[in-house]
Amino acid sequence: MVNGESELIVYYAGNFNNASKRYGTVATLKFNFKSEADEYTTKQDALMRTSTEPQPIVFRSKATTLHDVFFGESEYGDQQELFECYVGMPSHGNKPFMTANMKVQDVPQYEHFDDEEYPESCIYFMYGDKKDAFLFHIPTKNPDFLQVIILNS
Repeated sequence: MVNGESELIVYYAGNFNNASKRYGTVATLKFNFKSEADEYTTKQDALMRTSTEPQPIVFRSKATTLHDVFFGESEYGDQQELFECYVGMPSHGNKPFMTANMKVQDVPQYEHFDDEEYPESCIYFMYGDKKDAFLFHIPTKNPDFLQVIILNS
C-alpha cells in the first residue's frame, strides 16, 4: 500500500536455491513521481477487488546484486533506481505493467539466512510507517513459507 508520501514498504523473500540470494530484506521505496505512485495504486486496488487471493506485485531491478539495489554507492540506493513492476512472478513473455523510478528510503532489515536447522519457533520482523504496521515471517530453512501480516490498530 502506497502511503500519502508516495512510499511503499516492500519485502524481498530470498531464494534458497542460490546462496547469494538468501536474504530476507524489508525496505521502504519512494516513487519519485506521483503519477507512478497513482498508477501503482490503481493496479493494486484493481487486483484487490478482483480476487480473494491476489497475486503479489513483484519489483525487478536491472542491478546485478541485491546489495546494489538497496545500497548502491551511497548509504541507500541511487535516486533513480529503475524498477519493473509485474503482477505475479516474472516469466518468459510476461511484460511489466509499469516501470518506476524509485528511491530507497530505508532498509531496516537486510539479513542473510542459511539453509540449516529450523528454529524452535517462527521468527518475525515488525516494521511500519505512521499508518500501517506489518509482521514479516523470516524464512530459515527450505521448505519454508512467505507471510506478511498487516496489523490492525
